[in-house]
Parts: sequence; structure tokens; C-alpha cells
Amino acid sequence: MRYHEPYQLLQRKLKNGKTVWLYRAWVAPNKRTSAISTGCTTKTAAKFYCDELFKQGKLIPEPHKTKKEEPQTFADLAKDFWNWETSFYIKERLAFSDPSKPSISRQYTDKAKACTRIYLLPYFGRMALSEIKPEHIEKFSLWLRDEKKLSGKSVNNYISYLTVMLKEAYRLGKLSWNPNEKGLVRKVGTVSKQRGRFSVEEIKALFAEENFEKCWKGHRLYWLVNYAAATTGLRLGEVLAIWDEDVYPDHLHVAHSYSTHYGRGLTKTREIRDVPIPSSLYEQIKKFLGTGKYVFSQTRGEIPATPNLVRQALIHALEALGIDWKARGLSFHSWRHTMNSILRSRGVFDPVIQRMIGHASQEMTERYTEFLPEDFAGVAKIQKDLFG
Repeated sequence: MRYHEPYQLLQRKLKNGKTVWLYRAWVAPNKRTSAISTGCTTKTAAKFYCDELFKQGKLIPEPHKTKKEEPQTFADLAKDFWNWETSFYIKERLAFSDPSKPSISRQYTDKAKACTRIYLLPYFGRMALSEIKPEHIEKFSLWLRDEKKLSGKSVNNYISYLTVMLKEAYRLGKLSWNPNEKGLVRKVGTVSKQRGRFSVEEIKALFAEENFEKCWKGHRLYWLVNYAAATTGLRLGEVLAIWDEDVYPDHLHVAHSYSTHYGRGLTKTREIRDVPIPSSLYEQIKKFLGTGKYVFSQTRGEIPATPNLVRQALIHALEALGIDWKARGLSFHSWRHTMNSILRSRGVFDPVIQRMIGHASQEMTERYTEFLPEDFAGVAKIQKDLFG
């Protein structure tokens, strides 16, 4: 067999006029590497360079390995997923929803972002998406409940945020199983908190004029916000979001909710509804009209009453009457439960109640898209009997 050198030197002239030497090494009797630069400008230097490589066993370079694509981790998915300004997921949700009723809210994404940072990333962060299975999610649920001592409701809320993220990963082909499939991820059992309700006698005592100073310490605004919730079952944010233009002699137009952090936005269900009111409420509200945008305001309508002060005022009123609000689970939200119970006990049609207090299910919304004044006739009569 004919002997040949372990390499062959080649000369190449560059565009700048300089010469550089390259080499090709034999890897098999009839196979050589592609030309590799020595970086040398003379043949002598190039030969010395190649001989040294040969002695070190480095003449033939390791084949360039195709870099294996790293599997995407949960941390990769979570990065900016809930960022309102930059998230592709959020932008897509907003782009394909009705601008007047966005399918996702800043309040929701902020809660999901906090949950992801505090609970999801510490648990799933380093896991590859391909490794996450339904059993891991169920173990995570138990970890939240047993180790972190979270309520069943909180656990299920946090699992729902995780599920949204995994659904998107599945849609983009980064997850092999469908989180939408029923039964794959089971919910943690929950224990319903006792929902406190006011008795009719307590309602009358709380709003009786002779108890005004004793219960409300002269704060007519806080009295009125509570009275509005008591007579309608509205959420606190919905009451505070009312503007002058939303007030009519026989109803309130409820299209917004207010929070200290997010300001005036859509209601919790994103539904717009007209809620009947008794004449006694309208007469009180009239005194606050015309000062600006927000009706229930101490700043000439610029901003509404502070939610926490409204709640504290109610607690003081309850304590002034000797009502143990802690033991009975009473809070501002109890006005909703109380109105719901009163209307049910007096035979008001369920869809009417749901529409009024804003607990409408999707099914009910589709069946009862509009309510006529006569639909609320029974409600108006009950309001008049209770509140005048």
C-alpha cells in the first residue's frame, strides 16, 4: 500500500492579497477532512503546526456535534407568561375577544403572576414540560394543602392558573397530553365557609334613623353604601363604581366595578345589568348626585369612598348593636347572601335573582339575554316592603 503523509497542505490566497496555509487530514484510506486553516502564512510554519497537532493526536478535529436542543422547562414557559405588557398569550386573548368585554383582566393576570412566582416556579420551575404529568399536579395540590396549609378553594384557584399555562403549552405542541381532558386532574375537596346573613330585624335596626349616630357615627356616606348593597345585593366594587349617569329613579345601571388598585373596570362577570332599587334608596342617592362622576364619594365625585373604611364602618355598626359578626361570619359581602336568601324565600324566579345580583351562569345568560321591567316586579315589591 502506498504511504502518504497524515495530512496535505494547501495554499489559499485571500482577497487582501495575503496567503494562508490550510491542511486536510486523512481519516480513512480514501477520505480526508475538509480544509482546515492553520493560521500560518508560510509553508514551514504550517508544517510545524500540523506536525505538533499530529503528535498530540489532535490533527483530526472532533466532528462538530449537533447541539442537542435543550428541552423547554416550566420556567421557560412561565417567563413573561402573565406579564400584561409583553405576554404573547395575553395579547392573543385580548385580540380575539370583544373589546367591550375582554376575556382576561389585569386583576386576574396579576393574581396568576403572584401565584406563579410564589408557588408554581419553586415547585415546577426546573422540570421539563415533557416531564409534567397529571400525577405531578395532584401531588402539587396536596403539597399546597398539607405543607403550605392553603384552603381547598385557594389550591383549586392556583391549579386553574397552572392549567391555563399547560393548556397553552399543549396548544403550541410543547406538551403531549391535553389538560382540557376531563378527569385527568382532580380538584381538591373544599369546605364551604359559613356564609353569614342578616336577619330582617337586624337590617331594620342597622339603617333606622334613630340608630344613625350610634351605629354609623354620623358617616352618611358609609351608611348609604351599605344601604345600597343591602337593598340590591350588589358587590362593594359595583356600588362604588356607580356614576351619576348610572342612577335612575327605579334602577341602577351596573356596568363597572371599582377597586383601589385597579380603579374602574368591568364587573366580575363582565356582564352589564340593570338592578331595581326602592324609592327610599333613590331619595338618599339624590342627595349625592351632581357633584361629579362617582356618586358614593367624599371628594366631589373624583374618587369613591375607600373600600376598607366602608367595611370598618359596617363592623362598628354591628358591634354598636351587640352583634357578634365574627362568630356569625358577617361581612359586607353578607348583603349579597342576605338579599339572595330573602328573594328565594319569597318565591322570586331563580334567573331573575341571578341576573339581579350578578351570579349569572353562561347558560342562564344565553337563555335570558334581556329582562323587562315586569320581570323585576316581584323584586321591587319585596324591596318596598323591606325598605320603603
